[in-house]
Amino acid sequence: MLCQLGTGWTTSFEVQNSMSRNDTDQTLYSIPTLARRWTVSVDTIRRHIFAGDLRSVNIGSRRMIPLDEVRRAETKGIGKARRSAMSAEVAATK
Repeated sequence: MLCQLGTGWTTSFEVQNSMSRNDTDQTLYSIPTLARRWTVSVDTIRRHIFAGDLRSVNIGSRRMIPLDEVRRAETKGIGKARRSAMSAEVAATK
């Protein structure tokens, strides 16, 4: 498969290799992988995406979430960080 990258054409294999070597922050999470990271359902991740709380990109037919967006969402209180904060609130009221 050929992809346009910059001014020329390259193979998807070359794009993958150049991304893994040079752009470590370009890690992408699939919806199921992010759901496992946050220990939530796949539907919860999809709801966040469609509500606009979580930015995603389409790679072919797959919807992927960039690592920088995962970190932003966690610091904003979406996903794992939000659950931890809610648990702390519940513990504080007991």
